[in-house]
Amino acid sequence: MQLYRESPLVKPNLGRLMAAQRYWDAGWQQRQAIFELTASSTIAMPDLADLLAFLQVHRFGAREVEYLANLGLAERFLNALQRMPTRIDLYVAASGTLLAPGRPLLRVQTAWIEAQVRSIPILHFLPALPEVQWYYECIAEQDEAGIWQPAHLNPAAIVNFELLEPLRLVMQAGHGR
Repeated sequence: MQLYRESPLVKPNLGRLMAAQRYWDAGWQQRQAIFELTASSTIAMPDLADLLAFLQVHRFGAREVEYLANLGLAERFLNALQRMPTRIDLYVAASGTLLAPGRPLLRVQTAWIEAQVRSIPILHFLPALPEVQWYYECIAEQDEAGIWQPAHLNPAAIVNFELLEPLRLVMQAGHGR
C-alpha cells in the first residue's frame, strides 16, 4: 500500500512529516518518545489488523519519495526514511473494548522521527467519526542522557506498562507478537 504517495491523507498531515525531518536534522534518530492516542468521546476500540499489517510491511518506495520531495521534504531525509526499519512498540486496547474519553486507545514507543511518520497511518486506519476528535500526543521523551521525562502536563503519564489495562503489546520493534 502506498499511503504516502498522492494520498489525500498526506497533505493535511504534511506537518507531521516536516516535524520528523526537523528531528532527523537535529540528530534525533535514536531519541525515544512515547505517544498516546485518545478520543474526545467514549468509543469502542476498532479492529486495527489492517494497521498492524501496514506497519509491518511498509517501506518507502521511490515513487513515494519523489512525491514527498515534490511537496517540499528534503530528499536526503526521504532517502533515510527508505532505509529506516520499522522500530515501534505498539500497545493497543482489544478490539471492541469500550474506552472513556481521555483513556488511551493505543500507545506508541519509538524514535521521535518514526512516531511522527507512523502517526499518519495510525490516524488513517481509525474510523472517520465526525463526532470524535483524535488526540495523538507525546506524553514522555528521553532527554539527552537517555532519562525518561514527562512531556505532558500530567507527570503521572509515565506509568508502568503492566498497569495500562486494557492495553496490550501487539507489535514490538516492528514485528508482530
